[in-house]
Amino acid sequence: MQRPSGGSPKKSVDDQLQDAMKLLREKNAQLLDQKRTIIQLQEESDDAQTIRENIYKIAAHDADPPEWLAREGRAGARGIPITIWSDFHYGEVVRMPGINNYDKTVARRRIQRLAETTVDLAYNHMGRAKVAYPGCIVALGGDIDRKSVV
Repeated sequence: MQRPSGGSPKKSVDDQLQDAMKLLREKNAQLLDQKRTIIQLQEESDDAQTIRENIYKIAAHDADPPEWLAREGRAGARGIPITIWSDFHYGEVVRMPGINNYDKTVARRRIQRLAETTVDLAYNHMGRAKVAYPGCIVALGGDIDRKSVV
């Protein structure tokens, strides 16, 4: 090695090249790690968005509850009925002669009966029948239609 006039040894071209290659490898490793982090974060974000859009169908929907749902309750006031409906399997077809048949016509009839029974229970079997409800909460579970069955 040659010594410049400043007193510290001057690196040879080979040593400088090795240092540059080492630095380049380190920077490439950092860049690769950053790219992996970006990809992972994008996948996580995409997963959450996919769940909201494709599974729950709520990505573009902002909840805006009706006024009657957000009001404070008061003593003697009628409550709000709530019901959970699921497993309609609307659009599926089952043909088991003599045992079971299921199609859109049967599904519509069953859903209509469910709605009518819900109203009947609320008004005729839950206390003061002549008092109107402010609304009804219908929570929809899974398997509502053929497309949502996994």
